[in-house]
Amino acid sequence: MVRKVEERPLARLGVFAGGIARMATPAILARARRRRLLAQARDLPPELAARLAYYVKRTAPFSPGGDAPPLREIRPGSKALDYIDLMRAAHGFGRDLRVACLFGDTVEVPARPALVKSRPIHGDNANSLLLPLDRFRHFHFPRDPVPFEAKRPGAAWRGIVHPRNAPRHALVTRWGDDPRHDIGHVGRARAGLPPAKAWLRHAELLRYRYLPAPEGIDVATALKWIMGSNSIAMSPPLEFETWYMEGRLQPGVHFIELQPDFADLDEKIAWYETHPEAARAMIRAANEWTMQFRDPAREALLETLVVQAYMELSGQLPDPRHPERILPLPRPDS
Repeated sequence: MVRKVEERPLARLGVFAGGIARMATPAILARARRRRLLAQARDLPPELAARLAYYVKRTAPFSPGGDAPPLREIRPGSKALDYIDLMRAAHGFGRDLRVACLFGDTVEVPARPALVKSRPIHGDNANSLLLPLDRFRHFHFPRDPVPFEAKRPGAAWRGIVHPRNAPRHALVTRWGDDPRHDIGHVGRARAGLPPAKAWLRHAELLRYRYLPAPEGIDVATALKWIMGSNSIAMSPPLEFETWYMEGRLQPGVHFIELQPDFADLDEKIAWYETHPEAARAMIRAANEWTMQFRDPAREALLETLVVQAYMELSGQLPDPRHPERILPLPRPDS
């Protein structure tokens, strides 16, 4: 079995240390921080109002239900990074308030509203209120000093092929042996797949101009950092979304859309190789999209507003200790 290379171990320790310190912050200071953030909701810039309305599509009140425990009773289990991110957003609301939060890869819309990391793009997904859970893994943008023109004119990918993941299976079986590309899977040997290859770090993948990002259980984590680089992301039609708002990405503008079986990978690469101005425009658009998620102050404001909206819609706020309100949310036309 080929093991994944662990990247940024010291940064991961820093996330845990920061989470512990934040949860140790006295309640009075946490409440004061929350109120400072909520005060900004009165004059929310249009672009932030649009994002907030996208994350919180639910408008009708609801009961949190018996499956929504008080914040004090929520445990991280195997999803410590998700737990840290939830508590970063919810700290200051009072640990007696109840919240339904689904950790991990969420591919179905819950029957009752819940805070989630991911949701389906298509259909009614209003019961899934998005938060940037597992931010450490999903919102890391490695530095890419290599310009597009200096990269290798091929495609590279590494990842795990799940048994029922047809696009990843097609990518590896169709292109895994092609010498023009460096495409392969890691992990256990599976029937119908070529032998596993060694894991590649971000810097090694970024030597290539074109980086496929097929979805896994939910979204493709790599799509975000690829779009923040000088390489171009490639993907079949997207099915899931996160805080990154994948459902608003435009094929042909932010990424190259491929057929689910990846049969047109070479054809699309050949077109962009002969249209370098289109390639550069796509990189600029992708970089610009990514920049909106890289301001910590704005992100902290938005995630606090999502939790506030959940608490108000579930009838738990306002109360004498938390008199502030943000509902109804601004619903810009954009």
